[in-house]
Amino acid sequence: MNDISHTQLLSSQPSWKEKFQTEKDEMQKIFSDAAISIEHIGSSSIDGLPSKPIIDIAVLIERREEANNFIEPLDRFGYWYDEENSSGERHFFRKGDPTEFHLSIAYVDKGSFWKRQILFRDYLKNHPEAQDEYARLKENLLKEDLTGSDEYISGKSEFIQRVLILAEKKFSGNMTSYNIKNLFIVQTLILLGGTIFAWSKLIPRLIEFQAIYGTLFHFKDCAIPNPLITACFYGSLAFLTALIWSARLVWIPNETSTRYLRFFLLFCVIFAGSVFLYEVVDYYKIFAGNSIPISCSPGVPPFQTPCFYGMLFFFAAFIFSIYIARKSRS
Repeated sequence: MNDISHTQLLSSQPSWKEKFQTEKDEMQKIFSDAAISIEHIGSSSIDGLPSKPIIDIAVLIERREEANNFIEPLDRFGYWYDEENSSGERHFFRKGDPTEFHLSIAYVDKGSFWKRQILFRDYLKNHPEAQDEYARLKENLLKEDLTGSDEYISGKSEFIQRVLILAEKKFSGNMTSYNIKNLFIVQTLILLGGTIFAWSKLIPRLIEFQAIYGTLFHFKDCAIPNPLITACFYGSLAFLTALIWSARLVWIPNETSTRYLRFFLLFCVIFAGSVFLYEVVDYYKIFAGNSIPISCSPGVPPFQTPCFYGMLFFFAAFIFSIYIARKSRS
């Protein structure tokens, strides 16, 4: 590798953060809403740590298959795609001659490149003794491998792995087991409230229908709606499903499962909102005397129906799931 930028270790420079910010502003224009996060990573992102004069940047997107869409626009901005050094968990780019910037596109749906980089960076930022050890190691390795390439990179592996293990333990202890776990507990309590409310409204209707017809499976010519085919029944099942799902995430956090629960809650909000709108339309038809009551709460003002309160519970849980997602990525 004949790239002078890889053969130097410089003391920490204030200009590195300024250069990152300039590039980040351009990255925002290129990636737009596709960028979940753009971070300054590597040694140049850590105050006081000697580094090669290369700014390492990481962009997190949702899916690996989307990364190829950015090769051409990045090339126009001076970043050429280094396919040889890319992998299944990142697209790798370089800019400058000699190299001034490295860019890695990481993906939520594949690999752990993003997580490793953030864990390693944040651990060194918060542990000066590890930062000093890393600085000494890099200086010694560069003396042994003046190219700053293969042997220099491989020589850091043991230290990096050791730090990642420590960082993972700290992350698991502080984030997953405490902060994130507590957020899931709050979400579960919201869904528990919605579940109790929904079933407290449904069960008396089931009992009433059973008393009248002697069975819950009578569906034709009913004087009152069969609860098994009302929105209340499906909403109650949805609450119970979401409750069990969220409770499981309290004990076994999982990014993919969390994302699917968020989508499920969005569907529930849409479902409950649609039913509420139906209640509004049906109520005002009744009020005007223009229709036959077909609502499960005929004659009840829409804002007093179970559908309205169920919608509020689902909406609160959905908004909280978005908050959890943001905290998990921060």
